[in-house]
Amino acid sequence: MKLSSLTGIALAATLSTSASAKVDLNQLGKELEVMSSVVATSLKQSNERQPIRFRSIDSTYLANQGVVFEVATTGAGQGWTIDIPGLVMPVLAPKAPKTPLHIRTGDGEVLLDMDEHDWEDMFADLFAERQESVRENAERMRELRSRSRELAWEQREVERRKRDLEFEARNAEGERRKDIQQDLDELQSELSDLDKQRAELEAFANKIEQEQEQQRAEQREARQKQYGQFLAAFEASVGDMLCRFGAGLKSLPGDQNISFVLTDFVRNEEGDVADRVYVFRQSDVMACVQNKQSVEDLLTNVNSYTF
Repeated sequence: MKLSSLTGIALAATLSTSASAKVDLNQLGKELEVMSSVVATSLKQSNERQPIRFRSIDSTYLANQGVVFEVATTGAGQGWTIDIPGLVMPVLAPKAPKTPLHIRTGDGEVLLDMDEHDWEDMFADLFAERQESVRENAERMRELRSRSRELAWEQREVERRKRDLEFEARNAEGERRKDIQQDLDELQSELSDLDKQRAELEAFANKIEQEQEQQRAEQREARQKQYGQFLAAFEASVGDMLCRFGAGLKSLPGDQNISFVLTDFVRNEEGDVADRVYVFRQSDVMACVQNKQSVEDLLTNVNSYTF
């Protein structure tokens, strides 16, 4: 169940009277607006050059539970990755980045000065090339499977003719028996040739499948690495930001929480997406603000899960 993106002011008009008695919603709304800007700035600085990047943030307050920061990213669950030798970049539409565009390559970083239309055209071409490569591989495998079926049918026909000749040879004599034996030798040679063709075809098909599986494995590994890099930077940034500026949410009761939701962040092999959730206790945050515990302690105590 996804969280709604509501402002503190709108919530002030809709939350219950009992919640209003415990929390000054107007003041909390102002604090939440300031803290959202702090969070956005911190996240932008921590991963602006990563394949997965911070895009936007919304905040809300849930009565008797705490504040929630809903963080949207680019290059995670809502995108896909184009892999080119020495180059990995996320492809997302339709929003184009501000220039200059930073692209990481195997040799370092390249700055491209391009406008929105150049960006869209470039990635449209790259995606078309990737799709064409996938289509060609699929077509190649269809052809191999079709040829394999043809060879199997030819082999069955030759084996049937061989059985008929072997049956006839048992009662044949003289020249006819010699002719049948010659035909049998030729059929055996044909069968050997068909076996060789099928073996070569199977070996070639296996090679293609292994190459495709290796590509998929490399893509999964690259994707997991991207997720890991982003999450490490995200967690470190959030932990440091809360310990430095967490006191800004002074209207939030100490028994409630500060939560971060990376929306649609995880995508599995079946294409399903899920959120990555982090729940910090306000009391732990304040302890870190007061130097009673470290950032590492705060991150150790956070309740994180995928949902």
